[in-house]
Amino acid sequence: MPKKEPKELVVDLRGRPIDTFDDSYDRIVLHIDRRGVFARSNVGTRAFRAAFAGRQSQLIVHRAE
Repeated sequence: MPKKEPKELVVDLRGRPIDTFDDSYDRIVLHIDRRGVFARSNVGTRAFRAAFAGRQSQLIVHRAE
């Protein structure tokens, strides 16, 4: 049986509001900036980062421009 390649979704939300996206992928890489809900001072951001702290998913935070 051939090895199944994981499907990967890369989402770049820098400068855009977060909306729903297709989460039927095996791996999600989410690019965000430190604005609004993702501002460094937002306590909820820590929980969101924890959800993406693993091998299957990544949260990449960029400095706001």
